[in-house]
Amino acid sequence: MRGLPWTPADEIYQITRIADKDICPTLLMTPLIQLHEDDTISESDKFSGPALGGLGLGNHLTENEGGQVVEFGIDFESGKLAGQVAEQALNPILLIQQTWEAERAAHEQVKQQEEEWRQKQDQIQNLLVEAEEHQNKVREFFRGDYGEYLIDQKLLQQVEKTLLLFGYQVVDESRLEYLTRNEGKDLLAYIKGLSDGLPSIEIIRNNETMWSAYKKLAKDERIKFEHNVFPEVLPLWFASLKFKLEETEHRAQKKQRSKEKKESKVDWDSKSLSNKADVQQMGFDF
Repeated sequence: MRGLPWTPADEIYQITRIADKDICPTLLMTPLIQLHEDDTISESDKFSGPALGGLGLGNHLTENEGGQVVEFGIDFESGKLAGQVAEQALNPILLIQQTWEAERAAHEQVKQQEEEWRQKQDQIQNLLVEAEEHQNKVREFFRGDYGEYLIDQKLLQQVEKTLLLFGYQVVDESRLEYLTRNEGKDLLAYIKGLSDGLPSIEIIRNNETMWSAYKKLAKDERIKFEHNVFPEVLPLWFASLKFKLEETEHRAQKKQRSKEKKESKVDWDSKSLSNKADVQQMGFDF
């Protein structure tokens, strides 16, 4: 505080010693809580000991459990601050005002940051919508004027599946739809290793793309993948991930079968009860 060295103990000492000049303003700014007197308290339960001594005279008295009068020995006069010490004491009113101002400033800052974040999210969403609309217009333009030259849906699906089966990934997947039929066929030949000519779009293959592709394939397709990518033996990194994946999928399938079995049993029990009720009703009707 005030750029001077201090310790927590020093700060507590200063805060708890309020100068006389600050006592009344502090009390005026202190919120009061209204307490309702409990009507159930009997007169015998209320304090009936000797009156407290004069303020600051050091002779405050009370009664202990044994009925003896005990003097607290508090000297309020010696605790007062005066002169230079009083001027250096912390001003509680200033502390309260600074605390309130800091709380208001922090609250306003949080609100402002939330509003800025919300505006940025709206801007990003609008940009995404505009980009999608633009892409759709471009696609319609190409399909309208060059539809007979562009890759058809059947060939496109074949390219996408072949990319997975060989562990490849297209850097810009949106460009696949704008390939010509010949470019699609050339890409298939390159992926399968039947052509050395570079494709018209950029594709990559690494450990990450291979594992990502493998997880998307069905079990029978995974066998083809292993034959295409690792014809001799599976590398250790791939075999380790494959083992963990199969364990996870096996547990999920086991859990699903157990759930289906329970649901089937519930349906069977429900139908059985329904049939019994029908038979009983038929007996009463007869």
